Amino acid sequence: MNFSEILTKIDDWVWGKPLIILILLVGLVLTLRAKGVQLNNEQLEYLKSVILLDTNKKKELESDQKKIEEIQEKLSSQNHAYVEVRGHVFPGTKIIIGELSMVVQSSNAACRFEKVRGNVKCISSY
Repeated sequence: MNFSEILTKIDDWVWGKPLIILILLVGLVLTLRAKGVQLNNEQLEYLKSVILLDTNKKKELESDQKKIEEIQEKLSSQNHAYVEVRGHVFPGTKIIIGELSMVVQSSNAACRFEKVRGNVKCISSY
């Protein structure tokens, strides 16, 4: 066994579990001697304000999530959506129905665009 291998074994042993245990024990002893973590009044007030802000933001988030769920429920219950054109629709016009869209390629008059099998299609002229 050469010198490099010996140093590697010592290094692995020192920087392994014994050192981690020692660091944790020293931290625990120092925390107990100091009677826990000591905060001054300014730090305590800041901590209280952060906790209050966190609580308020969680309530806002819950409220917003409920609103989103309600909107998604309304959107999912609408199973037949369409865009009805009474005048003219010109090339380059973007038709959006839900999460789907299409760009009109040719001019159309008095037509209806519907969502059909995952695509927006010009269905009929009336």
